[in-house]
Formats: sequence, C-alpha cells, structure tokens
Amino acid sequence: MTANPELLDRDKRSVRLRMGCDADCPEGAEQYAITCTRCDGSGTDPESGGKCDRCGEGRYIGYIPQRRCPRSQMTPRISMALDALSWVRRGVLPEDGGMMNQSPSFLQFVSTFEGEIHRVEAERQEQERLKAMRSKKR
Repeated sequence: MTANPELLDRDKRSVRLRMGCDADCPEGAEQYAITCTRCDGSGTDPESGGKCDRCGEGRYIGYIPQRRCPRSQMTPRISMALDALSWVRRGVLPEDGGMMNQSPSFLQFVSTFEGEIHRVEAERQEQERLKAMRSKKR
C-alpha cells in the first residue's frame, strides 16, 4: 500500500521522497546499496577479470545503489521465502528430507540471503567498533 504524499505533513513527505517510498528517490541521493550479485562485492567481473559491468563504474564499486524502498520491491513470493528462511533457522525445511531434497533455487536463496545478513551484521559491528573508538578518544 502506498501512502498519498499529498495527505502527509511536510516532514513526512520529505522523508518518503528521500527514502524512495512512493517513487524513485533523486539520483545521487540513494539511502542504501546492495552487494552486487554479479561480482559479490569485489567490483571485478568474475568471468573476464575486468571491471564488473554492473557496479564497476561510479561511486559504489561493489554495490548497486537502490533508489526505492526495499518494501516496495517485496512480492508475495519473496515474503513467503523470507518466512521459510525463519523456519530453516529453526531446523524446519520446506520439503521433506534433508538439504538435497530442497529445490536448487531455494538453496541459492538461503545461501545468498544468509550471506547478506552476515555482511550487514559485520558492517554494523564495525560501525559500533569505530563509534566506541571515537568515544574513547574524547
């Protein structure tokens, strides 16, 4: 569901515009980026060894800037997959049997999504570490 920006107060409208809630945010004002799925964040094309054609140019090498709110890209299938991931973490797989009985696309999803979760957590920990170091220097 998309909010009608005309019905929101001015502050909320500016946040929705900046975050890309209702339409693309202004180019160059991206609020976040995702790891490039072609080069896995290296900025190097895995096949040619040259610059990655998806992310090797510009200011976000290794990342693909996103101009829309992540929730705007959520589909029912993605939502179901995320629900299934929470069950996998509890040891319950979508299909009977073990990992070899699961679909290849589901296994790839779990691997990719878990990798992103670990990356984000590592980045968050690094930010916390740097913040703690800065506060000790004061």
